[in-house]
Amino acid sequence: MGFDRANYSYDTVVLSQPQSGGTRLQLEAAVGSYNNELIRTYGSDSAFARIGKSVGRLDVVTDNGVFPCTAFIVSKKYILTNYHCSLGILDNERIGATQIQATQFVAGYTQTGIDEGTKKYMVIPQRVETNKALDYAVLEVLGDPSEEYGQLKLASVMPTDGDPFWIIGHPMGEGQRISREKCKANAPAVSAGKLLHTCDTLPGNSGSPVIDAGLQQVVALHHAGSQKDSVNFAILMSEILENSTVLAAYKAPDEVPKVEPKAAANNACDTLYSAAAEAK
Repeated sequence: MGFDRANYSYDTVVLSQPQSGGTRLQLEAAVGSYNNELIRTYGSDSAFARIGKSVGRLDVVTDNGVFPCTAFIVSKKYILTNYHCSLGILDNERIGATQIQATQFVAGYTQTGIDEGTKKYMVIPQRVETNKALDYAVLEVLGDPSEEYGQLKLASVMPTDGDPFWIIGHPMGEGQRISREKCKANAPAVSAGKLLHTCDTLPGNSGSPVIDAGLQQVVALHHAGSQKDSVNFAILMSEILENSTVLAAYKAPDEVPKVEPKAAANNACDTLYSAAAEAK
């Protein structure tokens, strides 16, 4: 989706209406009833908010409008998004842009229309690494956003049918939202080398991380959808990591140790319950 270039301001994160041309390229879809929630409704200590800190809006300013996507922090200076949210914008004849004039990464934008609490990072024009076939782009930002907002771990695992996911991003360029209700791997989970999922997304969600709810790591990069088939698509992180010379350094360990922190608490709780039952 595109916003009028004349209405864009580098001094605010608020994208002004009206949109130029509305939704120009339908690459996302809501599957059934739309269940994308504002992430700010959850406490700052929640896993959703903690992981969401590393996800931001990517504003691509062209000579024919401003196109918001989503990107997320993977290191001290790198962010990851879709190729079609970067150089790929110039490949799209329907958009009609001939040059990218500026790109900004907006962190902390959790409430639509409110600048407070946000921070902007300029993106260096030269792309660090891009892959059109896998639809990903590694971009470098000025500054270290990970110091304040953290970074997400990239997992080279193969999702299976029904795996629960979270997708965090900026649909329609709005404040950060999370898709988690009925958000899971499709059956089959993988087809033609892509992850199929039923998480609700809208234009602007391109570049969002697909997070495995159990591992709480990124297992895919969301990039497209089909309203006709009621399914959305993502690029497997295992495919990206296998082809990337940059992101391999930020890959999570293949074997994640199983931690059961609640075992001791559960044992103590069982003991108290037994004592209470005996005392009636």
